[in-house]
Amino acid sequence: GRYFAALGIGIRRCSKLISLELNFADNQIKGRHVRRFGRAIGHFDQLSRLALYFSDNELCDEGADALAEFLRQHEGLLQCTIELAGTAITSTGRTAITDANPSVHLITEAV
Repeated sequence: GRYFAALGIGIRRCSKLISLELNFADNQIKGRHVRRFGRAIGHFDQLSRLALYFSDNELCDEGADALAEFLRQHEGLLQCTIELAGTAITSTGRTAITDANPSVHLITEAV
């Protein structure tokens, strides 16, 4: 989890980021880590493509709220994929994520 937040800090040092794809399947990422990561990369206003894979993590609705907060800040996303299979995020949390940004494609079951 703390490595996830540290990665966000490292990515922040990039000057221009337009596409980001990260796979964090089967880790111990929690909502607070997602919130820290979102704050660390929140200033990339040119971000147009985002893919985050969180399957089999310890995310719950706190993580969904953090993702939704991040997505609301990035209205310019053209393509966004978020995988949440095997997490404890409820339908309310999933709705918060998809309502936060119209570009979100949410994967909730293992493929």
